[in-house]
Amino acid sequence: LLYSMNLSSRYEFIHARTEYAVVISALASRLCRAPLVWDCRGDTASEIAYKAGASERARGFLLGIKAMRARVHTFLARRMSDSALFVSDELEKRVDYATLDKPYDVIPCLAAEEKFQFSAEHRTVARKDLGYKSDDEIIIYSGSNDVWQCSSETIELVNGYLRDKQSRRAIILTSDCVYFRSAIAPEIADRVLITC
Repeated sequence: LLYSMNLSSRYEFIHARTEYAVVISALASRLCRAPLVWDCRGDTASEIAYKAGASERARGFLLGIKAMRARVHTFLARRMSDSALFVSDELEKRVDYATLDKPYDVIPCLAAEEKFQFSAEHRTVARKDLGYKSDDEIIIYSGSNDVWQCSSETIELVNGYLRDKQSRRAIILTSDCVYFRSAIAPEIADRVLITC
């Protein structure tokens, strides 16, 4: 990151999307004297912890360690960022940013706040509605087939990912349904939901 930045340039701010990105960007922020804005859009530690609880013992243990690391990153991001954006009041409360003497704002996402936070109940209902089993692995892509969105690489990834294991599924949310339907391998097409 530091190598790719021109540290002599003046940056208005550095925008970091995840707690890990905040931790990595903190040094650049200080060297450039640019405020570091944490764009917090989820609770990584809780999502990993949930996955750990639903995994076999050895994998669950490793995911538990990963969840602890995510909690440390969240703690550090809270301290290292100069300001923050949150997608819901609930997420800000989880991070407890309001107790810091730093500016923050809540800019809601289009999803209902009560559904935006990870919920095992919502996950179960959604899987049931889609006809997925609790142990099905799902990859989701949301975007178009524009070059800058790496759609051909995404199709290659989805095709390979689903070929490797029968319990894998894909959901593609796009305005380019024709392109994606023609690009998905025929032998896995029944496990890919494409919605426009």
